[in-house]
Amino acid sequence: MRQRRIQTQTKKRSALVCVKTFSVGGMHCKRCTERVEETVNGIRGIAGSVDWKKGVLTVAYAEEVDDAVIGEHLEKAGYSLTPLEP
Repeated sequence: MRQRRIQTQTKKRSALVCVKTFSVGGMHCKRCTERVEETVNGIRGIAGSVDWKKGVLTVAYAEEVDDAVIGEHLEKAGYSLTPLEP
């Protein structure tokens, strides 16, 4: 059991490639925020966090993922995605 813990602690984590922000349209409540985060976090290689009051999604990329992929997933969930200028 002790060896398993050591192996888990020494695994390499993915390096952060970049962070981008997007405007998300169609969010009307905090449940929408949760749904957007669940949708984005279900895409391999990225993690998302939403500021509901501002309507902004911040995405951290551990792998290169095309922004269109994120947009397609969110569109299926009923939301729109617009990149914000850095």
